[in-house]
Amino acid sequence: MCLHQPKKSTRTFIKTLNQSINGFGHYYKYGDVIKQFARLDSFIHKQVREYLRASDKGFSKNSQLQKLGLRSLLALKQGLARPIKTVKNYPAEVWTAMPSKSSGTEVLNLALLEELMAKLVEQNKQLIALSTKQTRQLESVLQLESAYV
Repeated sequence: MCLHQPKKSTRTFIKTLNQSINGFGHYYKYGDVIKQFARLDSFIHKQVREYLRASDKGFSKNSQLQKLGLRSLLALKQGLARPIKTVKNYPAEVWTAMPSKSSGTEVLNLALLEELMAKLVEQNKQLIALSTKQTRQLESVLQLESAYV
């Protein structure tokens, strides 16, 4: 990460950085790297703080960086899943506000998620059937072609 690059939105910056952290972390997580990952996490957090400070969005605590969605190499090594509330790839209808003391906390609507999973399974079956049909058609074309040669 270079401080001289044009500034990106914080979300884009964190997403790009997370892709590198995930790739690096998953590649090296099977070695004896806990100390190295801890040092790298500290370095990454320091650099991200400097980047955000330069863009007038100072974040001083690791918990604040984690709330932004910044991944941790140590968490990858230890097999810790990221908190479910940071996963926003589901449609908005799947998320429901949870009435609790901590405002802004969201949880998954499991019934709707189950419904979506059933639709995905059905679509997957349809795709497999289409793929099989295409394979058969290609094989018949190849047989016809070889008959003329």
